[in-house]
Amino acid sequence: MQRSGFTIIEIMVVIILIGIITAIGLPRFLHSRVPIAQSFMHQVNLLVTEAVGLAQKEGEPCRIFFNLGAQAVELQTAQGKRVGGSLEIPSVLQVTDVVINGESQFQAGSGKTFYFLVNSEGMSQEVYLTLEEKKGGTTRSYTFYLNPFLTSFRPA
Repeated sequence: MQRSGFTIIEIMVVIILIGIITAIGLPRFLHSRVPIAQSFMHQVNLLVTEAVGLAQKEGEPCRIFFNLGAQAVELQTAQGKRVGGSLEIPSVLQVTDVVINGESQFQAGSGKTFYFLVNSEGMSQEVYLTLEEKKGGTTRSYTFYLNPFLTSFRPA
């Protein structure tokens, strides 16, 4: 009589191999995800790029306006009229400091709202933006730098 199927030993070996692969691979997979702060700054960079294009096209400065009370960032004219995209600041992020042209906006008293300009030649003000990401009981701090000539935030 011929039997078909797997023996209990074969099934156990396969289960053990799956367990070993999971034990090795899962932690690497979980830690390989991009932090929310970096993902958010990528979105801010897209907004800055939009501001550069609009400022050069219109021949007038634009501003990137942060409203921390509303947890929002938006593209505006220099007069404050919303003209482009906007994005929401993720709830796990907190802006802890903003330095524009060497002056901390939090120490200057503006704290809840602030903006930086992009001029008609496509150059911006020098900006340092510090974010805290609170997730799973841990807090990580990130500082990003906006080079006036490159108009793109990069980790400082």
